[in-house]
Amino acid sequence: MIEKLSRSLVVIERQTYDAEKRDEQLKSSSVSFSQHLRALERIDPKAWPNEDLHKELSKSLSSVDDARVEYNKSITKINAGSEDEVIDPHAANDYSEYLPEESNFAAWFKRGLAFTLPLMLFGLVVLIVFIVLHFALLK
Repeated sequence: MIEKLSRSLVVIERQTYDAEKRDEQLKSSSVSFSQHLRALERIDPKAWPNEDLHKELSKSLSSVDDARVEYNKSITKINAGSEDEVIDPHAANDYSEYLPEESNFAAWFKRGLAFTLPLMLFGLVVLIVFIVLHFALLK
């Protein structure tokens, strides 16, 4: 029983240490996210003077990039410390509205046709004009 209690005590201490470390990590991420959120919410393009527009835009883009880097770094750490993904890093992708919903052959065929149809129509018109001019010059 002494061995079991000793091993259990070591396991409990290790689990406690891991939980405290994870708690600190989550608190740190929470503070960082709050700071970045406040910084992004303070961005007001309507209040920028025209002469400082470029400078303000650069500062704002830098703030957004810093927030994105911190978010990705923190999400990776949070998910690495957990058995399951706590936060899905791809859940609210900035470009999710532009991603195709279907990816089967018919969908890709339609997209390909939509992109090449104007080119095919232009080629057909040029061919018809060429044929008409060719026969007009032969007469």
